[in-house]
Amino acid sequence: MKHVGDYAFWEQPRRVKFDAVTGYQWERRWEGRADVLNSAFGALSQGTQQAEYSAEGCKGTVIARYGATAFDGSTEVPTMSFTLRVEEITQSIFKHPNFSFLGSDVIKAIHVARDSSADYQTSAKTIETLAGGPGTPASIAALTAFGLMLRGDESYAVAQSYSISMTRTSSRGFPLNLIFANDGHIFTSAQLSSYTGTGLPWSVPQSYNDPLAPAGFSIIFGWRKRGSEVSIMPNGNIQLNEQWQSARWSLQLYSLAS
Repeated sequence: MKHVGDYAFWEQPRRVKFDAVTGYQWERRWEGRADVLNSAFGALSQGTQQAEYSAEGCKGTVIARYGATAFDGSTEVPTMSFTLRVEEITQSIFKHPNFSFLGSDVIKAIHVARDSSADYQTSAKTIETLAGGPGTPASIAALTAFGLMLRGDESYAVAQSYSISMTRTSSRGFPLNLIFANDGHIFTSAQLSSYTGTGLPWSVPQSYNDPLAPAGFSIIFGWRKRGSEVSIMPNGNIQLNEQWQSARWSLQLYSLAS
């Protein structure tokens, strides 16, 4: 029997419900004098995701629903949902593994040749010379890139690019921990698995690091975190949405997540 001052109400057996979308939900229910429960409603609804009061005559009922929480409502683990979708992002052809090993002088020569008024043979000879001479892997790749640029193909859509979205929902009594410091930073698959508490990134097809890419560029496969989005729901709950984009990124442009 629970007491509030000189009044009493009774807590009923607790219930648990599972939903494929929202996960587990616990429910506590109190029955007693309607006026007592009405005045105690604010205290009983602390830490809940949903709470409701109803009365029939002098009998009152309070039903409180929690997310993944202890039965006493003292702690709450936010309800989580994940979304994985395939996306295409556009990058320069010189980030493609077929051309990422080309030196900066060769890449510059290709751009200059594309914009110059010299004929193709003259431009191609200059590029070949800088790439080590006719027939070398670098010169073949450089001339291929030059031909693509002349055709207007200066960028390509990354075919294996995936986006993971994690949404956490918490009640007003338990604010979510917002870590904006890592927005825009690169997570490795291991870091992302640890951060989200799931093995999901491991099952995503990965574009492995290119061993021929210049070491100074520090090009790695990783997950760039986009800006976090926070929503305050009509019932006072807080919803945090975080997204990560997979691709090959240079650590000269982006920092690793802490």
